[in-house]
Amino acid sequence: MDLVSIGCDHTSAPLALRERLAITAEQLPEALEELGSLADECAVLSTCNRTEVWLAGASEERLAQVPAVLARHSGLEATELDSCLRLYRDEAAVRHLFRVASGLEALVVGETQIIAQVKDAYQAAVAAGTSGEILAPLFQQALRVAKRVHSETAVGQAAVSVAYAAVALAREVLGPLTGRGVLLLGAGELAELCLVHLKEAGIGQVLIANRTFAKAESLASRLGAEAIPFTQAAVDLARVDMVIGSTGAPHAVLDRDDVERMMAKRDGRRLFIFDLAVPRDIAADAASVPGVELFHIDHLRQVVAKNVDGRRQAARAASRLVDQAVQSYLADQQGRLAVPLIVALNQQAEAISAQELDKLWRRLPELTPAQQQAIAAATSQINRKILDAPMRRLRMLAARPDADQTLGLAAELFDVGEDTRSKTAPSA
Repeated sequence: MDLVSIGCDHTSAPLALRERLAITAEQLPEALEELGSLADECAVLSTCNRTEVWLAGASEERLAQVPAVLARHSGLEATELDSCLRLYRDEAAVRHLFRVASGLEALVVGETQIIAQVKDAYQAAVAAGTSGEILAPLFQQALRVAKRVHSETAVGQAAVSVAYAAVALAREVLGPLTGRGVLLLGAGELAELCLVHLKEAGIGQVLIANRTFAKAESLASRLGAEAIPFTQAAVDLARVDMVIGSTGAPHAVLDRDDVERMMAKRDGRRLFIFDLAVPRDIAADAASVPGVELFHIDHLRQVVAKNVDGRRQAARAASRLVDQAVQSYLADQQGRLAVPLIVALNQQAEAISAQELDKLWRRLPELTPAQQQAIAAATSQINRKILDAPMRRLRMLAARPDADQTLGLAAELFDVGEDTRSKTAPSA
């Protein structure tokens, strides 16, 4: 299959490193172009908890260059990535993608937001022209498997989303949220999910600041909030009790000075900041400002841990479904090795039939067009029935460990031509 996945996630790399490795939507085309030059096909999945590169047809020499490319993109030394990058090959890579898409490798097991993120990664690869005959069917199947996992198991119902966990943490540190004020930095899906849970918790004033003001206005009008210009965010921090950041910006949108200036206007009131963005929206040193309590996405682990038991059984059922899907996918892909031979056999049968029918028409010129059509249809049906069993058997043989050798012998047996044999025969 010649498939590789290499990258890191929340289990292998700290937040400080993940946020530097993160590839934004604006940076993705350039990243796909550079990483895609190392392989026949390439896709990049970058979320708040992982940055992973998927490569098909990469030589070992080029594969070894991936850490250097990621390090150069993030301003790190390649050696800094040695301990955090994980590599999966072929079957392990297929299983990893299926598990990631299904939410089984997420910080919050079973969350569904990852499905859209995997779909975006696939569509970006298609748009960049870096997805082909290996990655395209792989990502398409991963999305189908993810939907099955969430419809056929309880992992989705048992899951707690990142947004839910963030609001739960806010209630834990602030107490009841009724009448409290919040500033949402960002107006994307995560911000919307947070706002839904905040409303359920009885939140009072909600301000939304987004780089695209129209998007902030749209979300605010739908969910009963107030949109403010992004440039006014630091000023309006004085009006709220907490901030939730989820912009997806490539750098901090509020630095320590912004927070310090705002705190001077709060008359000693504490400010709670929940930064869900990777890279982070609020500079890490803002935590040193007196009166500020800053939480980032890795702090959600404590909330998630309280709900692990409820998801464990559902996750086991989902894992079994994924394992079955992996074996089915691999068998199907392996069976495709027989396709060139099957096509050649069909073409050979059709060519022989056409040649023999042409002779028959010359010997029996009295046959009407309708009679000729009936004879040709019967001949075609006979060909299909004769070849049906051998073709089914070829697909079965293609799933065997010695498929290359077996299919090569079959090509020689049926004498279907050198081109087909070269596709099926073992390489030297």
